[in-house]
Order: sequence, then structure tokens, then C-alpha cells
Amino acid sequence: MAVLEPRLLPLIEILVELGLDWLAVELVEGLQRGEEPIDDRKASEQYASSSGGGTLLQGVDQLQWAAQYVDKRLRSALDQTSHSLDALDQIAAADAIELVLRTDEQKDTVDRAGLDHARAQLSRLSEALEAWVRSAASDFDQ
Repeated sequence: MAVLEPRLLPLIEILVELGLDWLAVELVEGLQRGEEPIDDRKASEQYASSSGGGTLLQGVDQLQWAAQYVDKRLRSALDQTSHSLDALDQIAAADAIELVLRTDEQKDTVDRAGLDHARAQLSRLSEALEAWVRSAASDFDQ
């Protein structure tokens, strides 16, 4: 089991604050098992059945892996949602489908405009994660 790089804590905290605790858990468990990033298509099945066995990362390598993992998993979630909306568009023969996700505590609505906005924000997040890793790497070099 790898010792987590303390500089990962702000990323993990932000994910939890944003309601992405599932991603924070996957991230930590993947690092502890030494996992390689998983395939987008069957991410949840592969994650659930994975036994790890990869290389345990240390220091800035953990940060790089974490940044790539978060980016990949969020892109995968957006792609899956987009495919769901495409399928619903075909079934309903409509162009303005709105997907409503409801739990006991919360109701979230997703439509094309929301997906487009999320993709734009994800690009900004990717850039911010890359800058974070570069900054941390320069701190390691000093």
C-alpha cells in the first residue's frame, strides 16, 4: 500500500465538497493499489473488479496520476451522460430531452446545454490540474 502524497489532500477535499466523493474514493484506492488508469468504456466494472497489482507511485508521480485520473473519469462520465441523452432523443424522437436524476436528498437535471457547459468547465479544470502538477513538481525539485 502506497503512502499518499500530502499534496493530494486539497484535491481530495475539493472532490468531496463538490459531491464527487465517489471519485475521491476511487482515486485514493487506485493510488493505494498501484493501479493504472482504467479504460473509459467499462470504468465502473473494471474499478469494481480490479485487484491492483500495478506500480506504487510516490511523490509527484502520484499527483500526475491523480490529475490524469480525475480528468479521465469526469470525461467518461460526461460521455456516458451524452450517450444516454442521445439514446433518449432517439426513443422520444425529440431534440430537447432533459434527464432528471433524483435521490432522497437531491434532484439534478441534465440537458445538452448543461453538458456543453460542463465540458467547457472540464477543459478549464484540466488546465488547472496540469498547472497544479507543474507547480508541485517544481516544489519537489527545490
